[in-house]
Amino acid sequence: MVYHLQALEKFSGTASEVATRLRQLCGKLEDTQFPNDVTQTELLIAEHDAARSELKSDLEAVIDQGEQLLVCFKTTSLPPDHHDNDVVMATQLLPASRVTQVMAVERLTSLRHVC
Repeated sequence: MVYHLQALEKFSGTASEVATRLRQLCGKLEDTQFPNDVTQTELLIAEHDAARSELKSDLEAVIDQGEQLLVCFKTTSLPPDHHDNDVVMATQLLPASRVTQVMAVERLTSLRHVC
């Protein structure tokens, strides 16, 4: 159970990093002034496209990691006598924000399969 919590914490940290980078990229895009020069505009678009592609691949990696983690949580079965104690321990150790993040990944995954 402890390794699940560690994996969840690692996933949460990675997802937070990607979310921060996404916010930074959006802010940079909002603040960008397009030049009047065609060549400079093409360079700017290429730069933004490269940053978007890198962020997109990192986001897809985080989604895959979250899906794998979710499968691990759903398929792990504990002996009946240990299950109740482990659930209580996990509830006490796992902040509500982390549970919310897992639920958000689950929703994102379901949307990803629809699109």
